[in-house]
Amino acid sequence: MRLKAFFVSLILMSVPSLSAQEDRQPIPPSTQPSEGQGLIQANDKAALTASVGKEVVIEGIVSKAEWSKSGKVMNIEFKDSQLMGAVFERDSKGLNEGFKGDFAKTITNAKVRVKAKLDKYGGKDPKFEDRLQVIIKKAYQVTVMEPADQA
Repeated sequence: MRLKAFFVSLILMSVPSLSAQEDRQPIPPSTQPSEGQGLIQANDKAALTASVGKEVVIEGIVSKAEWSKSGKVMNIEFKDSQLMGAVFERDSKGLNEGFKGDFAKTITNAKVRVKAKLDKYGGKDPKFEDRLQVIIKKAYQVTVMEPADQA
């Protein structure tokens, strides 16, 4: 009888750990290029143009990251590049939490690596209509390679 009680308690103890494992979030993808995917420099116009519509890993120095006048989108500019990044208001909380409370401040003047789909600008501002952009939704899409004071 004791042996049976032991096995029942052992089974019951393992059940919570199984459900805890099921609740775990998947490990986010890294900003390392995957096999067959090269790292693209933000100022490499030819490589960017050839990669439109694809998931890419781009590296460059952020020259500016600021919210639009409406406060609905953060525009990110890269040094010596026509590439831009965009963060929408709905995603700002998670990005701020992932970057010391202020995503824009952390990435401005820093060398970053971004993993995202590269597309043509799809917004309404005519001054950006010929540019390419990546949309950043999650903190794991961005890695600071060199902080602002070192980039």
